[in-house]
Amino acid sequence: MRATAAGYASQLLGLSGRDYTFSTLAANFIAGALQRGDASETRACIELGITARTLQRNLATEGTTFKALLDETRARMARHYLIDTDLSLTAIAFLLGYSELSAFSRAAKVWLGETPSALRKRHRPGSFADKLHHSVDANRKRQPAGS
Repeated sequence: MRATAAGYASQLLGLSGRDYTFSTLAANFIAGALQRGDASETRACIELGITARTLQRNLATEGTTFKALLDETRARMARHYLIDTDLSLTAIAFLLGYSELSAFSRAAKVWLGETPSALRKRHRPGSFADKLHHSVDANRKRQPAGS
């Protein structure tokens, strides 16, 4: 049964036999499940047709855990969303499975080594928000005193 479930999942994800690993399979599940709002280990086992213990054992053999893959996937997706999109921080938090922006910001600081705002600003210094802020500051400086 495990071979059948693994083969089916591999086919669904377009994985070839040589790049198939449980960690790759789990990471691909997590990426899709985050967008659907259920990236739990329990849901992964149901989708993959395996027990929690089988998933844990196979990931341990590859030197990882479901939690570690979840964090790595969230970090990779957060970096992409922050640098390559104009999504708000709140929208990014929601897409990554966080109901609170503050929880996402704390986790992102651990994964990325800086706050989401700082990472976005460092990689996109010419963003629309920066230009708008600069424009407002410039207009204030041009206005005569007492206006």
